Amino acid sequence: MTAPPQHNELGHVSKIHPNFTAMIEINPKNYWVPTPKFFRAMGDTLLSISTLATTYSVLNDDKYIALICLFAGVIGKFLTNFATNETDGVQ
Repeated sequence: MTAPPQHNELGHVSKIHPNFTAMIEINPKNYWVPTPKFFRAMGDTLLSISTLATTYSVLNDDKYIALICLFAGVIGKFLTNFATNETDGVQ
C-alpha cells in the first residue's frame, strides 16, 4: 500500500516526485547556495544537448545556429544555479 501524496504549504502535489514538497525559489542571492538535484540535472541536460547541437551546427557550417545553441546552453546552465529550496535559501 502506498502512502498518500504529500502536499506543500500551498496544498499542491508535486509533479516532479511525490516526496518533493519544498517550494523552489529563484533569487540572485542563491547563487552560492547548493542547487537542488532536479535543477542540476536539468542544467546539465540542457548544456549537453546544446553542446551536441553546437557541434552538429559547426560541422554543417551553420555558424549562427551554433552560436545560438552555445549561448542558450551556457545561459541555461548558469540560470539553474539560482534555484534553491525555499528552506535552504539565503534569507
